[in-house]
Amino acid sequence: MAELKPLISAHELKTKFLSQVAGGKVDRTLFIDYDHELDVLVVLLVPKGTEYSVYFIDQYIALLYEPDTLEIIGIMVEDFERGFLQKYPAIQDVWNETKQVALELAHVTEDLIGEPGAELVAALA
Repeated sequence: MAELKPLISAHELKTKFLSQVAGGKVDRTLFIDYDHELDVLVVLLVPKGTEYSVYFIDQYIALLYEPDTLEIIGIMVEDFERGFLQKYPAIQDVWNETKQVALELAHVTEDLIGEPGAELVAALA
C-alpha cells in the first residue's frame, strides 16, 4: 500500500492566530474534549464546532488548523490513554490530576443539589 502524502506541508501552516492569542490580542477560548471510545483528546483555542483539518506531526499528535486560512487552532492526540500516555508518563500524572479535579467539582455539586450531583459523581468516578 502506498504511503499517504499530506495535502500541505508543515511549513505552510500559519501561527499568526497563536501569536495573537499568546499576546492577548484576541480572546482565548479553550475547549478540551476527550472521547473515551475513540481514545482521542482534542484541545482547541477556538469555539467548539469550528471547522478544522488535521495535520499529523507524529504517530499520535496532530495540529488542527482552519482549512481556509491554514492557521493552527489546536492539537489532537490519538490513542491518548492506550499509547500516548505510556510514551509520556509525566503527562499521565497531569491527566490523572485533571480527572480528579472533575470528580472533586462533582462532589461540590452533590453538596449543593443532592441526588443529581450524586449521579454526576457516579458518572465521573
